[in-house]
Amino acid sequence: MTSLRRLLTATAALALAAIASPTVEAQEFTLRITNPDAPYVQIDDMKYPYYVFGMMSAFGETVEALSKGRIKAEIYHSGTLGDLRENMESVRMGVLEATTPSEGPVSIFYPEIQVITIPYV
Repeated sequence: MTSLRRLLTATAALALAAIASPTVEAQEFTLRITNPDAPYVQIDDMKYPYYVFGMMSAFGETVEALSKGRIKAEIYHSGTLGDLRENMESVRMGVLEATTPSEGPVSIFYPEIQVITIPYV
């Protein structure tokens, strides 16, 4: 009987500890995304949104909405955080979460990507 009482006491203590412990909330996180191009293209007197900046903005808004604001997206444009090569290095080091490079700067780190620039392939 004493072993049953010990088991029940231990189970009750564990249950109480589990109930009393604070709930773990999801951490907030900020995605830092960069693009070297300007957000708008000027043609004559008209200003048009550049498609890459538009996609990055839509991605950021979607991530924030789906995460209920837990994940924020900071969009940097116009090369404010460096050129394509510097941005690639920043992504590799974990300073940035994403960038939008062309195959040129990527080939410095991953030469095999140059296959997509071979004509007629």
